[in-house]
Amino acid sequence: MAALCLTRVTRCGADNLYAPLALLREKSEHVAKPKKSLRALNDWEAVCVNGKCPLCDRPSESRHGCPEWRCEAVIFGVVLLSFAAVAAVLIQFRMTLPGVKGVLLLPDDMVVGSGNDSNNTSSGGNGSLEGQRSDDSHAKVALVLHRGPNVFRTNGNLSDLTKRPTSLVTLSHVCRHGSFAAPAASQLNRPTWAVDPKFEANCYRRVASAFMKSGDPLKASIVQDKRRNWCWVGLKELGCHATLYHARPRMHLSWAQMQAAHQRFVPAPPQPPGAFAPLLNEGLCDRAELGKVQAWTGDDWKKAWAWFSRHVTVYVLNLKADVKRWNDVETVLGRMGIQYNRVEGVDMRIPGSLQKAKHEGLVPHDYDFGYALVKARSIYQAMGGIQGTLGCASAHFRAQTRAYTDARSSIAIVFEDDVQPSPDFVPKLWRLVHEELPCEWQVLSLRSMCPYGACISEHLVRVMPDLNEPADRCRHGTSYGFQGVMYRVSELREVQKQWMRAVFNAAWPHCLDVDVALASISDTVSFFAVPFVQYPGLLTERDEGSTRYSINAR
Repeated sequence: MAALCLTRVTRCGADNLYAPLALLREKSEHVAKPKKSLRALNDWEAVCVNGKCPLCDRPSESRHGCPEWRCEAVIFGVVLLSFAAVAAVLIQFRMTLPGVKGVLLLPDDMVVGSGNDSNNTSSGGNGSLEGQRSDDSHAKVALVLHRGPNVFRTNGNLSDLTKRPTSLVTLSHVCRHGSFAAPAASQLNRPTWAVDPKFEANCYRRVASAFMKSGDPLKASIVQDKRRNWCWVGLKELGCHATLYHARPRMHLSWAQMQAAHQRFVPAPPQPPGAFAPLLNEGLCDRAELGKVQAWTGDDWKKAWAWFSRHVTVYVLNLKADVKRWNDVETVLGRMGIQYNRVEGVDMRIPGSLQKAKHEGLVPHDYDFGYALVKARSIYQAMGGIQGTLGCASAHFRAQTRAYTDARSSIAIVFEDDVQPSPDFVPKLWRLVHEELPCEWQVLSLRSMCPYGACISEHLVRVMPDLNEPADRCRHGTSYGFQGVMYRVSELREVQKQWMRAVFNAAWPHCLDVDVALASISDTVSFFAVPFVQYPGLLTERDEGSTRYSINAR
């Protein structure tokens, strides 16, 4: 008779998770035990077999590096036997409930599945875990994982779990299952915006004049690059960037407000669909009032903090020399009751720092910083120094590595040390995850300036690459800001590999900006963001200046 083993697994430093993993068929001794490599999973459960922990093949009372193990047969035995009996009846009479395949019924917010695999095929249907009959002696399972509108399915023995990348997670803790659909892949590479040559010539003259008057030699050299759409450059530079870096306090403007204030850069109608619309569906999320502090009930606060404490780990980046900034962020987070882990930044001013970063794996060994610096100072890049930018990128990769190595929770947040979370940060984030965040997400910027992409809900943008900018400038100029970024820990290692390839392309030094680099590959990474216009939103930043810029200027 089939038996369902509900297990309780406590991994050192992690939270308890309850989830059914497999439907065991026939006798338990015929089930192939998972191998030790399962211990590497971030969010996982395992099967209790013959009273032993299959992850290390020790008795359940052993604690020598093995999770505590306890089958709940005594407490739940009657319930489980009843459930198994019902399952047997369903199999015998081939009864299947609508929308559910197999005999193991999971709650709507529970999906157990395998990660991406080259042999996986897509299919529709609800998330399910099916008990499969086979001619061999091993119980087979079908693991199904929802990723947006698609469902990935793989069939195999339980032992096969160790042979493919796997992510086992209660999705209600990290996303809203079946929530807003992100744009189709065909939309991620939006067409470039064609502009009448005479109109663009006027845009070019206006931008060149503004840059020359600024007295910034770098900006003055940029205008020699004739490949760019100068109407779009003018709207970004004078409409968005100027409000971020030259105005205090910063103005939280929507793209519509910026366009209205700088109509000379926006071609008159008629325009092609989507032209000069940095955000598709902008009326949905590009609104300041959506970021207001909310009136939360006591129950909301209780649930939000319970979720946050159990499923979110916070890391804070800080240079050793920035003592005041560390004291300030400690005070801010301490008053809010947010627990955090300090991650030391990478100060490239210190001799030998680059070699240490390469040895640590934060920078590829073959990265040519000298060549990147020459390219950064060229007239087409016009960046100047990049020492601070390189250190910032290395620090973010250090924090990411710490997050997926620790694997303390399903979600990791990395703050920079000038962050100022909103008073209701925790319930806002809790609501965002449970009500809006699609289950395909991998990275979420908690505040994105000059966002480019599509609004998919009231508080979320699906970031897209800006193909109006040249690739060798890393599609630079939109989706700025990494004061707070949230990661899906189970996806982070693979995301980081793609990300580092983009960042450390010495011929494209603008990609050293990690936020810009991620936006440039957002057609292959599920990158979402909260628009900057929403104030105070999830977070703001304290006005303590930019350490990165001050190092670059040396």
